[in-house]
Amino acid sequence: MSFDALPPEVIFDILEHLYQEQNAPIIGQKAAWTRMLPKPEESTEPDERSNGNTFYTNSEHSAGYLALLALRRTSRYLNDLCMPLIFRDYHLFTSHWHPVEGKLSILRTYAKHIRNIRLVANTPTTYTREYEYIISTVLPLCTNAISLSLYYDQNLDILPMKESLALLKCGTIQSFGIYSMVILNQEIGNPTWEDKKPALAYELLNKLAQDTGLVSNLRILDIVMETLPTKTYELIQTRALSLQSYTIRRAFRSTILDRIWVRHNRWMPNDNLTCLRLIDCSNAYAPHIPYLVQHFNSLRELMVSTCGDNDDVDPKTSRKNGWSKELGALCNVHRPLDTFHIENMIEWEIYELGVIPAVEVIVTLVNGEHLKRCLVRDAEIFPGVRVLHLGEVRGATKDDHGEDNWYGLPLICQQMGIEIRRGAKRVRRRYNME
Repeated sequence: MSFDALPPEVIFDILEHLYQEQNAPIIGQKAAWTRMLPKPEESTEPDERSNGNTFYTNSEHSAGYLALLALRRTSRYLNDLCMPLIFRDYHLFTSHWHPVEGKLSILRTYAKHIRNIRLVANTPTTYTREYEYIISTVLPLCTNAISLSLYYDQNLDILPMKESLALLKCGTIQSFGIYSMVILNQEIGNPTWEDKKPALAYELLNKLAQDTGLVSNLRILDIVMETLPTKTYELIQTRALSLQSYTIRRAFRSTILDRIWVRHNRWMPNDNLTCLRLIDCSNAYAPHIPYLVQHFNSLRELMVSTCGDNDDVDPKTSRKNGWSKELGALCNVHRPLDTFHIENMIEWEIYELGVIPAVEVIVTLVNGEHLKRCLVRDAEIFPGVRVLHLGEVRGATKDDHGEDNWYGLPLICQQMGIEIRRGAKRVRRRYNME
């Protein structure tokens, strides 16, 4: 039987499966913690240090992509079905792109099929002018693109700001991300990063936030940057009101900004926001996170990873038995989150976050004894929790079966009626654990 004779829905399922194998970082999902690196020539194995979250900028096309290329050659019908998938993702790197007029011609022809654009302004080379030329040539034709990712490296002066703003003004871009490759490619943060001032990135975000029409089109926003000026921070707090997913890594620094929730709160209400991820944000003081959850009343997913500052003070909070039944308790004014991921947080911070209601709590890279003491201290912690997902733990011991003992957590959770599931994936490290 000819492939063409299959029912259209079956063909579409097959083609979508082949497309999914490309494994490129997606804004609002893993893009904020996926490393962008050239694959070492001698390496054929996944990079274990990055927990499998690495996108190789010089890798060969995936088997799925090659299969799509082969299928499109079999008939005109399949060509018409495959081409939109083949050109759905467009990656451009300054470090290894040498445009050929033939390739430009193909890109011009199929630019209408491009949906996801990733522009990587990494180390400047002799091809920088060609990079700028192809951006100015192809980007204006990508009128159906729905996501735009901008990556910058050590050189902060070659971001395609003009072309990016023009593309955003088309009104089709719903997902936007701007990423520092220095941050993405390092497992552990560095205080000297705060000396970097990516002026073009600041200017781009300011122009985006100041234009009500532009920012109202966005549904997903990722910001992975060394710092964020107060002006840009306040613009995002007060203007980005259509966002459904918001991921911030590193950019919220306590040395520059107020704590994430201040007495005269600047965050405007946003009933659309369902996903908030805070990664390595030093102004995200743990006792303030519940206020954010209450403020965003549609929130369904929360991540707090490696947040807080070394100078943060434990408020010495103590909750009495029955606190979760009180009328003003967060669990009685906000429905439980679907998932709450806690990573690289210490005991008093976990305890403070424990007033947040959630159906599933994910815990990675914490001290097992800290988590145990929090559960023992407060039997009502994380109201509504049914499943506790456990990942890597600092100081874990092994039981007789070679499994992580987690300081007796399985028994404690059993008594609390909480199911334990192992194998939770981490996002980033605070300490070297190798």
